[in-house]
Amino acid sequence: MSRPSWTWACKEIRKLILLGKLKSGTDHNTTELRKELSLERTPTRLALNHLKSEGLVEIFPKKGFRVRGIRGEDLQCVVDARLAIECLAASELWRRIHHPSDHPEKINWDKVQDDLVAIQQSMEGIADQIPENASEVSAEVAGLFIDFLDLDIKFHATIASSAKYEVAVCFLRKLHNLMLLAVPTTTAPQRMRDILDEHARIIKAFDFGTMASVKAAVRENVFGFCRMWKPFEFLEKAATKLRVNPSRRRHSIRRRNALRR
Repeated sequence: MSRPSWTWACKEIRKLILLGKLKSGTDHNTTELRKELSLERTPTRLALNHLKSEGLVEIFPKKGFRVRGIRGEDLQCVVDARLAIECLAASELWRRIHHPSDHPEKINWDKVQDDLVAIQQSMEGIADQIPENASEVSAEVAGLFIDFLDLDIKFHATIASSAKYEVAVCFLRKLHNLMLLAVPTTTAPQRMRDILDEHARIIKAFDFGTMASVKAAVRENVFGFCRMWKPFEFLEKAATKLRVNPSRRRHSIRRRNALRR
């Protein structure tokens, strides 16, 4: 029997995070983790170091590790960063597809589209293994959901790299991992189907839509993921705070104008 690899250990640790067995913001003992997963020191260390590079955990030498917590205040930053990177990448890819003469380096949209469709088909294969009436996420379903999320990251990374935004790919993975920390497991199966529909609309928008429709499809995908977060209510509160009362705005303008006189 072969020994578990560090890549297997990564998936198992992410599964424990998704199931809530490794709680965010809490210190955990590395030795206890090794015993639970029947791991040796080296694959455990390599797995934790990899998850640290992805922004999922913090490591404290000779003490243990901590799953990073995500606070309500962090959500707006995560959403803004994802929207900025993915909308910019999608806009640039649309330009390269529909205005090739503006770019010296040509893009083979048929090849990119085939890659995106192939990723979609793999994701559909995983989604088909999830019972439609699953009210709770088992360890098996959590593992499938993690595989599904990895393909979701690959889908968006393909768009970014095709737009020559390779440097943004590592940031996208970290942002997706931050989302993983806040995903409520009971909504995971339904969300898989929603993601597939949103991806299909993104591909269609690249093919037949305008730049605005591509960006709208990307925004729909990002906010669709946000709505399954436990602390999503914070975004709604933040949006409310950002709305300016018209009477207060008029008062501020009058005061500013008076100071200029």
